[in-house]
Order: sequence, then structure tokens, then C-alpha cells
Amino acid sequence: MKRLTFLSVAFITFAAGVTLTRFSTLIVRHPRKVAAALQAQTNPDVQIRLRRIYQNENGVFNADFDVLNRSGEPLFYLGYNEDDHEQWAIRRGNRSHRYAPLCSTGIKERLLAPNESAKFMVFLGDEGGDVQVGFDFRFGESRSKQTIWTDQFHVTVP
Repeated sequence: MKRLTFLSVAFITFAAGVTLTRFSTLIVRHPRKVAAALQAQTNPDVQIRLRRIYQNENGVFNADFDVLNRSGEPLFYLGYNEDDHEQWAIRRGNRSHRYAPLCSTGIKERLLAPNESAKFMVFLGDEGGDVQVGFDFRFGESRSKQTIWTDQFHVTVP
């Protein structure tokens, strides 16, 4: 009887692990709460344009952005590929969340050279309202870190 109970517990633990792993793929980035008073930084040499907002099959809003480096120095960022930016934040009123990758396997420093552009996608969540997105970059050879914020935009929930 004890052996059967042990095997039952082992199977339930295994099934729960598999289930959690499957659902964790739906949550690609882990939000970490940060202070609500993040300073809005803009840089006239980095142009961020909202391309579109759309809702995926899970009801989560996503947004695509075009980022253009008009500066004379390179911008560095972390990503799994050139069109993937893995360090960003979302600000909704007085609430802010910073996002970072769950897994660092395969992530590396990427380069956005002067006068080059990239398209980045971010997960906005399932709530509407006024939103700003901030992308973390390291500027030039000194690698000074700066979060560049988009203009505020509105997400309309159907």
C-alpha cells in the first residue's frame, strides 16, 4: 500500500511538472516590479515608432515597434536574435514592471549600428489603458545604460 501511495505521489508530481512546463511557455517573460517613479528618458538619436497592437490567441496584447538608431554610435542590447530585445519595461500610470528573460541560454549582446533599424515585439498583458514601453540600451563603447521610452499610447480592450 505504501508503495502504491509513493508511486501515486511520484506520478502526480511528474504530471504537475510537465503541466507547469507547458504553461510556462505561454509566459515568456517574468515581470519584476520596480519603483513606479522610473524617469522618462528620451534620446532624439533613437527613434521608436509603434507599428501595431494586436491580441494573440491567449488574449494577451502584443505590440510591434520599429527602432531606428540615428546616432553616430552603436547601441547594444540583449536578445536571442537581431529582432529580439529582452530587457524592457512597461509603465501604466504610476505602475511599472521591468521584464527580463526567464532563460539566458542563447541570449547574447546584439548590436544596432548607426543608421540601422530593428523591429521588436513586446507583451503588453491583458489590460487596456494608457501605456509606455521602455527599451534598455547600452550606448557606444562606454556601454552607458539608458532606458529609452516610447510616447504614451492607448490599448483598447474590445
